[in-house]
Parts: sequence; structure tokens; C-alpha cells
Amino acid sequence: MTAPARMDADSMEASGFALGGAALCETARTLDGWSRLLALATLLAWWVSPFIRDTRFSVLLVVGLVLAVGAACHALRLSFDHPVFTKWSKLDAGELPQAFSTFDGMLARTFGKKSPSEDPRPMSERLAGVRRLFVRQLVCVAGQTVVLFAFLAILISKTPNA
Repeated sequence: MTAPARMDADSMEASGFALGGAALCETARTLDGWSRLLALATLLAWWVSPFIRDTRFSVLLVVGLVLAVGAACHALRLSFDHPVFTKWSKLDAGELPQAFSTFDGMLARTFGKKSPSEDPRPMSERLAGVRRLFVRQLVCVAGQTVVLFAFLAILISKTPNA
């Protein structure tokens, strides 16, 4: 009688992890929108600046654009994970190992990586991977925000007082 209860607990835990992963992937879409807006604002601040020949502006522009590309790459990767985690959240715990093996095999064949091991990674490790990608994207967007504020601070400091 305890085995089915344990299976339900495993299924609920795995489902919860998968839902958490799907939620992080969904939130990455919102961050991507903010990242694009910040990149546009950075380009606009650079464009309207009368100090384009100032090296600080050029460096800030490059840093801001590199951070925007980094955020976009992480958003793209997380958008790939979103439907996968959504699908996994609907599976029973007993179906997950086969789903993981199938998915890992597809990745190995598609991207020419090493063959997956016999024992697939657990859902907690997969969620940790999504969390790492999300944090990296968040760091890129925070960096973009700092770059934009640096642009604005320099512009304000260079503006003559009226």
C-alpha cells in the first residue's frame, strides 16, 4: 500500500520540478522583452548623444550590445526548454525515465554529443540547469540596466546647466 503512495509523491515532486522549470522558461520571455527594450534605449542614448566620439560611449555601447546578445541567447535556449518542461510536468513519475532517455537520445543525435548514459539525470538536475540559464540571463539584463544608467549619468554630467 505504501508503494502507490510513494509513486504519487515522486510523481508530484517531479511534476512540481517540471512546472517550476516551465515557469522559469516562461519568465525568461518577459526578461527577453525587457532586454530588447534596454538594448533599444541604449542605442537611442548613444545615437542622441553629441559625444559619440567619446570612448566611454563606444565602450558602453559595445558592452550593452554584448549583454543584449547574451540575454537573447539565453532566452532562445530557455524557449526551447519551455515546451519540454511543460510536457514533462504532465507525465507520471514512472514515465519520466523513458521520456528523459528519449529526449537525451534526440539531443545526442541532433547535436552530435556523446550518447546518454543508461541512468538519465533526475528532474532536480535538469531544473538546476534551467535555473542556471535563467540566472545568467538575469545577470545580462541587470548589466544592460547598469549600462543604460551609466549612459544617462554621463549624459547628465556633460549637459550644460541652463
